[in-house]
Amino acid sequence: MILVRHPLLRMLLLSLTVVATACAGATAGGGGGRGNPDRIVRAELDEVNSATNAYEAIQLIRPGWLRTRGVASFSGQPDPIVVYVDNVRYGEVGSLQSVNLDAVEAIERIDATSATQRWGTGHAGGVLAVTLRRGL
Repeated sequence: MILVRHPLLRMLLLSLTVVATACAGATAGGGGGRGNPDRIVRAELDEVNSATNAYEAIQLIRPGWLRTRGVASFSGQPDPIVVYVDNVRYGEVGSLQSVNLDAVEAIERIDATSATQRWGTGHAGGVLAVTLRRGL
């Protein structure tokens, strides 16, 4: 154990310890689901009893996903968020109301850059990608 007598050095060491601990806890989820701010997994969906469709579930679990960010440069309107269901373009955010929650395995938020790389142009508002359960 190191004994630090100078108060500023002691405070710095304590601050670094707190930051390191917080960072370790933030990555402990492994990025596969729970704890991943860009993914909603089936276990989270099972916890929202009042939701019947994907839109309502997102509204309860990650409401920020339903809001667009920024404004398109030419039209002055926000770029729409595009919805994909099992990798097939499904519509815009409102179309999630027709996706039965019991059929959903996971929902992922994909930023505009990654969406453009994956599906091409026309995704400046980002994508909500829904994966359906198999064998239902």
